[in-house]
Amino acid sequence: MILWVDDDSELVLESFFDELRDAGFEILPAKNPDEMWDCLIAGPIEGIIMDIMLPTGDSVDLSSSKMGILTGLRLLEKIYAEEQYQNIPSIIFTILNDQEVQDWANDNNIPLLRKQDTLPCELLEAVEKAGMRREGA
Repeated sequence: MILWVDDDSELVLESFFDELRDAGFEILPAKNPDEMWDCLIAGPIEGIIMDIMLPTGDSVDLSSSKMGILTGLRLLEKIYAEEQYQNIPSIIFTILNDQEVQDWANDNNIPLLRKQDTLPCELLEAVEKAGMRREGA
């Protein structure tokens, strides 16, 4: 199951969801950090697709996330700081063009895709390359 953390409308993300579901992936959407942690703890999660600009919720400090602009980055840092989650493959999928995010993604070998530049088939390719597993695999 892929945990998709993004507060965009599902209508906006529908073509990406459809592409992944048609390829056999199960998507579990979470709109905010609190929902994300609930889903992650409940598991099992085979991969994470993370937006960067998100509401902060209770688990991310407003100032450290630059008023929500970097919430997704702070969440990924917290996720990978916990040993049981360190091997979950992730993809950053955002409209944001931020050097700190780019540097972190490069340093941690996390693919970074820009929503505005990515076709659904390209996201599917990145998911497969990242090693996220299909439903029942």
